[in-house]
Amino acid sequence: MGTSSIDSFHQQLLRAKKTLGNTGKVLDRLVAVLEPAEQALMRREFQSKTILDPGQSKVVLCLEDELAESRSFRKALSKLEVKKPTLVKIPDDSTSRRTNLTVAKMIPSEVLANSEGHVLVVNMQKELMLKQLESTKAVVIGTRYYLDFDNIISKIEQTLQSLGVHVLTDNGLYGGGALTYELVRTMQQRPQSTVAELTLCKSVADNTNVLRRILESLLSL
Repeated sequence: MGTSSIDSFHQQLLRAKKTLGNTGKVLDRLVAVLEPAEQALMRREFQSKTILDPGQSKVVLCLEDELAESRSFRKALSKLEVKKPTLVKIPDDSTSRRTNLTVAKMIPSEVLANSEGHVLVVNMQKELMLKQLESTKAVVIGTRYYLDFDNIISKIEQTLQSLGVHVLTDNGLYGGGALTYELVRTMQQRPQSTVAELTLCKSVADNTNVLRRILESLLSL
């Protein structure tokens, strides 16, 4: 290949590089323009599947529909003599990162807008556990994904123990799932925030009195 051919090929490469650079800039502008629209669509999709019940306290409970709609939970909630928590009922497709990200972003931007002071977000789940754990009324505090302001999670553990609940910690199966991860990622930008995952064994979740006392303990922190 002669010198002129090499120069020509080099010029073509430079033009191609410049074209790709311009294309990249156009794509970046398109992403910036389309991102708000995508967020709006995600929010509408989320709101169509999820019920948001604002409370009067700075405690937010994220609940799967089975627990939120259970007779024991509804009864425990009705017996509360303190300000009620905000409830976010998570849709069935909560394994979707898209859904979890929308839930996480919705909580600080709408439910907790302009609030001051400490905020506690609890991803609360119900699980049928081993017989020995069910008999001791076990509650598992996740330690894989969490956000802890002013040692609040230790206070939760101590309070639960005072209720006669068998408290365990876990960084594995019950250590904090995809939703808790997104909650932590979002809430860590907000000062004075705690995010915790609590997994209640069935014997706790189905016991109205124990459940009421757990809710009261969270609301008193």
